[in-house]
Amino acid sequence: SVGFFDIAFVDASKEKYQYYVEQSLKLLKKGGVVVIDNTLWKGLVQYNNTADNGAEHLKKFNQWLHQTYGENVCIVPAWDGISILYKQ
Repeated sequence: SVGFFDIAFVDASKEKYQYYVEQSLKLLKKGGVVVIDNTLWKGLVQYNNTADNGAEHLKKFNQWLHQTYGENVCIVPAWDGISILYKQ
């Protein structure tokens, strides 16, 4: 389908980030971007076995995002981290 939007912003339930990104991409025009908030989660995503559920979900999400979209993704290490996904 043809997208309608140039940008989508995801900041919601961390365990559903993958779903939200996939759905956002369906709505974006070619060349659009998905901006995903909190992808560094106070720096906790760098540690193994954190007791923080949000960090654990975001570690899995970040791995999926990188494996699936590779060079079309960048993480901006500001605040709690912002990932930007470019739709080709």
